[in-house]
Amino acid sequence: MVGVTLRKASVRAPSTPPSYVACFAGVFTEAECLRLRDLVDLDRPEPAATKAGYAPLVRRSTIAWVPESPAWEWTDKRMATLLADANREHFAFELLGFEERLQVARYEAIRRGAFDWHCDRALSGLAASRKLSITVQLSEKTEYRGGNLEFFGNGRKWRAPRERGTAIVFASFLSHRVTPVTHGVRHSLVGWAHGPDFR
Repeated sequence: MVGVTLRKASVRAPSTPPSYVACFAGVFTEAECLRLRDLVDLDRPEPAATKAGYAPLVRRSTIAWVPESPAWEWTDKRMATLLADANREHFAFELLGFEERLQVARYEAIRRGAFDWHCDRALSGLAASRKLSITVQLSEKTEYRGGNLEFFGNGRKWRAPRERGTAIVFASFLSHRVTPVTHGVRHSLVGWAHGPDFR
């Protein structure tokens, strides 16, 4: 994976993240976050359960895909650079690159938006080769209540920081969820780096 050089700072989370999770602050600016949100707010979003194959009770959100075009190439480069840096510093997985488009998700309180406990890696299909996942906070933390990104690792539950522009990179086999949004709307950008099977 190649891309532009990215200056980033690690986030000091409220508590130490579990193994296979890394946090990075300021990955996207406020203006970039708002531009990405427009993909799902202004375009024709899809119900995530239909596109991703999850049952409606597992995931309640709408999604849009970041276009594969020169106008959005900066997003791909930014995410690829971050994943390569995070992998080198924290994971040392063998990666090949992106096999799926980046996805913008919207979780609305009016629809009780949430994503129950799951992992991003599957037993078959394209998701079977997912090795690293990334999610970027596109909403300001005061814009919504609930909607926490939580992980279960090292025998405990851990809540990710909510500052806009913060990225969480984690092993795709790690169990995580988005708790129900009880007020407002939460937006996030997600992606997956693929590679050969773990050995």
